[in-house]
Amino acid sequence: MLANTNFIQTFNILHRGLDCSALRQQTIANNIANVNTPFYKRKEVTFEGELHRALYGPQPIPAQRTHEKHLKFKGQLSLDEVQPMINIESETFVRNDENNVDINQEMAELAKNSLMNDAIVTSMTMMITQLKSAIQKGGRA
Repeated sequence: MLANTNFIQTFNILHRGLDCSALRQQTIANNIANVNTPFYKRKEVTFEGELHRALYGPQPIPAQRTHEKHLKFKGQLSLDEVQPMINIESETFVRNDENNVDINQEMAELAKNSLMNDAIVTSMTMMITQLKSAIQKGGRA
């Protein structure tokens, strides 16, 4: 009954957000651990832009695939295809040994990621509480 509802879609998006947050935490920790490693290039996780494109993405020409083997139209991205990706920032460097990890930036990213993680967990908890309440009441007001 809940299979294709907004509730499940929202919950799945939040779940993907948690996965992204965990990967971002790991990536930031790796950057911090390598702050003094010569030639190390910082990594960052991208996800939100692709998620936004999948949810609201511009599609200049209305198009529809009639077969799953047809090529996808530019801008056409399903939520199932949105995955967090690790990108290496290779064009910059902060020190003479070409390491580009700025510890202040990494600590700020860590705090930002922690807040995002807390917000996602709070949202998921509220959704589960609402579902639990609906189940317990059995549709009664």
